[in-house]
Amino acid sequence: MTMKSSIFLYICASIFICFHISLATDKDCLNNGGFLCPSGRCISPNWLCDGEQDCEDNADEQNCSDRTCRKGEFKCANSNKCIPQSWVCDSSIDCTDRSDEDPAICTKHDCPSDHFRCHLDGKCIPLTWVCDSHPDCVDGSDELSNMCVKHPCNETEFSCKNERCIPKEWECDRDDDCGDNSDEHDKCSYHCDPKSFQCVESGKCIPYDYVCDGQMDCSDRSDEMNCKQHMTKLLSEQHGCRAHEFQCHDGACISERFVCDGDVDCPDMSDEMNCLNNCSALHFRCASGKECIPSVYRCNGRADCADGSDEKNCASESVGQVKHCSAKQFDCGNGFCIDWDVVCDGKQDCPGYKVVDEEPFLNCSLKGTDFCKEKPCEQLCTNTPIGPQCSCRPGYTVSLTNPKQCNDINECNTAGKCSQICINTIGSYVCKCHGDYVLLNNKRSCRANGPQAKLLLTNRLSIRQFGLISLTPEMLVNNLNSVVAIDYSYKKRLLFWSDISKEQIFS
Repeated sequence: MTMKSSIFLYICASIFICFHISLATDKDCLNNGGFLCPSGRCISPNWLCDGEQDCEDNADEQNCSDRTCRKGEFKCANSNKCIPQSWVCDSSIDCTDRSDEDPAICTKHDCPSDHFRCHLDGKCIPLTWVCDSHPDCVDGSDELSNMCVKHPCNETEFSCKNERCIPKEWECDRDDDCGDNSDEHDKCSYHCDPKSFQCVESGKCIPYDYVCDGQMDCSDRSDEMNCKQHMTKLLSEQHGCRAHEFQCHDGACISERFVCDGDVDCPDMSDEMNCLNNCSALHFRCASGKECIPSVYRCNGRADCADGSDEKNCASESVGQVKHCSAKQFDCGNGFCIDWDVVCDGKQDCPGYKVVDEEPFLNCSLKGTDFCKEKPCEQLCTNTPIGPQCSCRPGYTVSLTNPKQCNDINECNTAGKCSQICINTIGSYVCKCHGDYVLLNNKRSCRANGPQAKLLLTNRLSIRQFGLISLTPEMLVNNLNSVVAIDYSYKKRLLFWSDISKEQIFS
């Protein structure tokens, strides 16, 4: 499947593959210097007259003058397309007219130092392909006996009858790894170890963790059959649950943290049974007895229990109420902050205490004195019964050596202030972007100066693409079996995926 729309490639973490595809409006396209196809698709101006059809009606390749390729490039015979010289005679067709693999050129073409040149057609193949017992040249010149000196296999390898060496663990795995099937000899017993499950048709051995996990790992689906009858035997009797795991009544294993948390995690709902007085040590039981919430949610200022019981009696228990009081606030000592204006007002204002904000040490008789008149603070000053309290404007912090002075905060030392480049200024900071990126209106985030980027991802059964901005999903390939990895070729504009159940790579 050719992904013509995916010419711009970004490098992303994990197995996610990023590429550009246009979802821009006509105005956005033209403002960003793009070319608008008659169909409404926006493409990069670099794609114009490049010898590749990117608009559905080939409008990007119309009225093109003859193109001159740069040094180190090869021009395809019947188009304006230029390709790197290293792509010529590399056994991969890059020109639509196949001129980059023309035998007339390749027989005279010199291969790179890390490649071997086939005798007949001049094809270049990697040196690692030479003398590997697999002919890669059409004339077999990469496997000539007078050139290939056979070396004995080491103790970690299996010696094939064709003199090829393969890893010893590939012997008797039901795959022809030698090429002559000599690694699948008559002495192979094809028995799986006790910790593995054997697929019915292929005899392939897979870990028991893969059995009845909702993903097909055997090509005949035998690992996902009869799960209701055999789940306990497969998951419990064979290997049981690990430490810190809870075993569901049907044998499935889940984390102990998921037990009685109000969410059903076991297929048989057994993790939410008998939970009235059975919350885990890491959870808080709501007053209704019907919910368990993580203990860290207790007294966080937000009702997480349906009955709101997680936010009751917080002051007396001092749970989750530890705060840092500002210079304009008085610290009650139990995590609560009150305004200095209500301190020494003859009334108890600190929750849980009777006289703390009216204590003698506060010198309440001095309330009303203007300590800030002499400007003792470098920036901000607050009058209190115990004297002036200095504070700083945003972008500054009180000096550790002199509480009356303020030091500039280097916001750039805090991760996430800017998406790309952070420049500290006195009392603030400025975000900037790398080349080919523009700063968004929030003055913090950068966006590629072009069409919206996309993410490719797989859930084993399908491959979808998501817009990084719109987050709109789009199905690319569906009705798959067990896709575990995907890749994208910038050079070929091709999407590849591997299916573990079929043990094949597709594109």
